[in-house]
Amino acid sequence: MGGPCLIERRQGRMLFAVILTCSVGVQLANGQTRPSQRKQAATPSPQASPLSSPVSPTIDAAQVAADALLLSQRLRSLPERLISDKSLTDLEQQVSRLKQTISDKTQQTEAAIQSGAIFTELQQSSLDWEALGKEARNLSEALTKQSSALESEVQSLKNEESRWHVTNQEVKAQVSLPELLELTDKIVADIGAALTSTEERRSRIVALQQSMATQLSIIATETEQLSKARAESQRSLLEPDSLPLWKVQFGSIHESSVARVLRSSYKQDIARLRDFIYAKRTPLIVVAFLTILALAFFLRLTRTTVEKVQTQTHPSLIQRPFSLALLVFMLAMMPLLYDAPNSAIGLVNLIGIIPVTRLLKPRLTKTYQKLLLGLIASVLLFPFVKLFQFPTWLKRDLLALFTLAVIVLFVWLGRQAVRIGGNEERGPGLTLIGLVGGSFLLLIALFANVFGYVGLSDLLTQASLTSAYRAVILFTVFVVGGLFISSVLRAKTGEKITADRTDPERLRRRLTFTLGITAFFLWIHSTLKLFAIREQVYAAISRALNYQIHIGSASFAISNIVAFVLTLLAGYLVASVTRAILGEAILPRMRLARGLPNAIATVTHYVLLVLIFIFALAAAGVELSKFTILTGALGVGLGFGLQNVVNNFVSGLILLFERPVRVGDILEIKGVGGEVTKIGFRSSTVHAFDGSDLIIPNATLISEPVTNWTLTGTQRKIVLKIHVGYENDPTQVRDILSATAATHPQVLEYPKPIALFLGFGDSALNFEVSFWAPRPGVVPELRSEVALSIAAALSEAGIKVSVPQRSLHITGLDQHNNLEQLINDEHSEVPSSESGKLAAKKS
Repeated sequence: MGGPCLIERRQGRMLFAVILTCSVGVQLANGQTRPSQRKQAATPSPQASPLSSPVSPTIDAAQVAADALLLSQRLRSLPERLISDKSLTDLEQQVSRLKQTISDKTQQTEAAIQSGAIFTELQQSSLDWEALGKEARNLSEALTKQSSALESEVQSLKNEESRWHVTNQEVKAQVSLPELLELTDKIVADIGAALTSTEERRSRIVALQQSMATQLSIIATETEQLSKARAESQRSLLEPDSLPLWKVQFGSIHESSVARVLRSSYKQDIARLRDFIYAKRTPLIVVAFLTILALAFFLRLTRTTVEKVQTQTHPSLIQRPFSLALLVFMLAMMPLLYDAPNSAIGLVNLIGIIPVTRLLKPRLTKTYQKLLLGLIASVLLFPFVKLFQFPTWLKRDLLALFTLAVIVLFVWLGRQAVRIGGNEERGPGLTLIGLVGGSFLLLIALFANVFGYVGLSDLLTQASLTSAYRAVILFTVFVVGGLFISSVLRAKTGEKITADRTDPERLRRRLTFTLGITAFFLWIHSTLKLFAIREQVYAAISRALNYQIHIGSASFAISNIVAFVLTLLAGYLVASVTRAILGEAILPRMRLARGLPNAIATVTHYVLLVLIFIFALAAAGVELSKFTILTGALGVGLGFGLQNVVNNFVSGLILLFERPVRVGDILEIKGVGGEVTKIGFRSSTVHAFDGSDLIIPNATLISEPVTNWTLTGTQRKIVLKIHVGYENDPTQVRDILSATAATHPQVLEYPKPIALFLGFGDSALNFEVSFWAPRPGVVPELRSEVALSIAAALSEAGIKVSVPQRSLHITGLDQHNNLEQLINDEHSEVPSSESGKLAAKKS
C-alpha cells in the first residue's frame, strides 16, 4: 500500500500545493487567449465523478486542484472499499485447508471404491462430498465477488492514470507553473502506487480462483465416480458381497469392504457431525430460535392453564413444556436430516427420546409401552454394536444375534398386544401392521447377513429401525397435536356464551386430519430415502404419470388427471379449514353482527372453491381460453336444466348477505320449529325440537312465510294465565305473581316481569303474568319452573285457584224423574270410578 502511505506522509505539503495551485489556476484561466476561450466553450470542463465513471482525456488547469483533492480522498478510502490483507490471508488459508480436505477425501473415496465399498458407506461418502461441494461453491462465489470488485477498481485506476498522465504532460509543457507540475507528479505517483497494490490483490484473488476451479473440477469428478459406484452398489445389493456366516467363523480372511461398513469410526463420525453443523449453521440457528419460542409459549401456557385453558381430559399435556419444546425441535429438524450423516441422525434420535417417553408413553397401554421402549433401545444399540472394535466375523455374529433378539422381542410383544387389546381402535391396529412389516424386513436382514449379503443386511436393519423410530416421533406429533387442538377448541368454546351455535368438533377433525396426512407423507418421504429407493420410486411415478392416453384425436397424460384431482382435494381441504378457522376461531372474537361471521366464512369458502377449481384446471393443462366455451355451454344448461339448483344457490347467497335467517336462529315453518344449524350451498338444515333434522331448500326460506323467533334478539316472552276465586284480594294476588316471577334466577330483570289483572270472569278473577327468558332454549323449562313457584306461593298465601262451577235448576216433577232415570242409565254404562261422580251430581 505504497500509494496510501505516501499520501499520508505528504498530506500537509499537498494541502499547501492545492491552495497555491487554485490561485495560479484562476490567474491562468483569466489570461487565456480568445481561441482558448472558444475551445473551452466548445468542450465543457469535466465534473468530479466516481472512479468508475467515464472521464475526459485531459483536465483543465482551473479544475486540477479540485480534482486532485477529490481523488486524494478516494485513494485514502481505497483500503476500506477493497479486501484487506487480513481478509485475503484468511481466504488463502481457507482455500489451503479445503484443498487438503479434498485431497484426503479423494484418497479415501478412491480406496473405498476400489475395495468395493458397501452401499451404506458410499451413501455417507456422498453426503461428505455434497458438503465439500457446497463449501467450495460458497468460497468460489466469494472470490468471484472480490475479483469483480478489484477488476472494476483496476480499470478505474487505469483510466485515472491515463487522464492524469496526459494532464501532467501538458503542465510540463508550461514551464511557468512549477507548483502545478509538482501536484500532478504527486497525483500520478499516488495513482501508480494504488494501482500496483490493487493489481497485486487481484493477482492473488485470481490465483485463488484458479485453485478453486481445480478443486471444483475434482469434486465434480469424484461425485460422478461416487454416483456411479453407488448405482452399481445398489444394483449389486442382491448379490453376495461376503462369504456366508458359517464359512467365516474363527477365520482370518480379511474383507476390507465388509470390515469398513461394520466398523464405525468415532473420529470420522465426529468430523462429519462438525461439518454438518457448520454447513447447516443458519438453519440450525433458526431451529434453535423456534425451539426457544416454543418453550416460552408453553411455559406461559402452563402458568395460565388453571385459569383459562381447562384441559381436564389431558392435564399432563400442558404441564410438560420442555418435552413439547423438544418435540417442536424434532419436527423442525426433520427437513435437515434428509442429507445428514448418521452421527447427526443419531444425536437427534437421542434427543427425541425425551418427548416420546414423556408425551406418548403415558397414553399407551403397558404392552405398547414395552414395544416403544424396545424400539428406542434397538435404535440406540445398533450404532454401538457397529462401533465396537471386533474382528469381522465376530461383528457379524453380534449383528445377527442383535437382529434375532429384536425380532423375537417385537413378535412376543406384538402377540401380547393382539391378545390383550383385540378390541382396540384403529391406531393400535395400524401399529401392529407396521410391527409385522418391520419384523419381516428385519428377518430378511438376518438371513442376508447369514448368507453373505452384508450390505443389504446393514441397509435393511438401519433403515427399518430408523424408519420405525421416525414413525413413532411423527405419531407423537400427531397425538399431541390432536390433543392440543381439542383442548384449545374446548377452552374457546367454553368461554363463549352466545346463542350462535359453533361446531368446534368439525374444525378439530379437519385440523387433525390435515396434521395426520402431513405426518404420513413426511414419513413416506423419509422412509424412501432411508431405503435408498426414493429416486427410483419417484422416477417410476413420474414415468407412470407422464403416460399418454389417446382417445380418438385427443390425448392427455395421467399426470393431468392426477394433478386436477389432487389440486381439488388439497384445495377443498384448505378451503374447509379456512372456513372453519374464520367462522369458529377468528371472526367470533370480533365485534360483528350476529350471523355475519358465518356469512363471511361461507362466502370466503365459495370464493376459494372457485379459485381452486381454476387452479385445478391450470394444473391439468387446460387452456382457460377454451374453457370459456365450456362456461357458455354450462350457462345455457343452467338456464334450462338446473333452474332449481341455481335458484337455491342464489337464495343461499341472499340468506348470507341479508341475513333474515342465520345459523343459530329459532325458526317456525309450516308448523315445525327448530334451530338453524347450517346454511349450505343448496339447502339449509334445521334441527327440530323433537330431535329430527329438516332439510329445507334455500328458496323456501326466501319465498315462503317463516317465523324467526330470534331475528332481532334471543329473548323470548313467556305468558302465564292465572285464575283465582272471587274471595281473594286482587292486589295481593298481583303482587305475589310479579314477585314470584322476578325471584327466579333465569328470568331477565329487564324487561321486568309484569302481572296484570285482566278482569272478572264467570267464576274467577283473571290474571296474567309475563316475563322474559334469555334465549329460546330455556323457555319450556323456565315456564314450568315459574308456574310451580307461583303455585307454591299462592298455596302458601292461602289463595286457592278457582274451579269452574255450574248450577242446575229443575222445574217440575216429571222432569226430575226423567233426569233421575237418565242418571241411573248413565251410571250403569260407565266405570265405577265415574259412577261416584254421577251420584254426587245427582245429589
